[in-house]
Amino acid sequence: MSRDPMNSPGEASAEPALFSPELAMRLCASAVGIVTILIGLWLALTLFGMIAEGLRTPEAFAETWKQWAAIVGGDGLKFKIGDQEAAFAPAVSVAAVGMGLCLLVWLSLGVMLTGAKIVAWASGEREAVKRILRYAFGPTAKRP
Repeated sequence: MSRDPMNSPGEASAEPALFSPELAMRLCASAVGIVTILIGLWLALTLFGMIAEGLRTPEAFAETWKQWAAIVGGDGLKFKIGDQEAAFAPAVSVAAVGMGLCLLVWLSLGVMLTGAKIVAWASGEREAVKRILRYAFGPTAKRP
């Protein structure tokens, strides 16, 4: 019978447990992060698809643009310039919808970034990544 020199005679070996509560929490957090990334990806792809569809077939959204033009001012945003009348409601509605789409795309990409940060924090491998980067770029690389 061989004796482990690191342990005293009555002591159990200090092998790490195969499944610990910390590991379970990290796995759960990583799963939440991955689901969050997938939700953000789905939102971004849906929005980009809607934008692409609007660019390919603008006539399909003609009624939507008319409704938005009526909401932002309709005929009240017509100005007389010389002998002609210019309607600014369509331009304002395009700007409002465009800003809304930009905000929604920014938020969906933010959801993906949040999921990625959750996965990064849960993995606990930041030190390993730092060592790899230090090895790749050398010890003289400027650190932030």
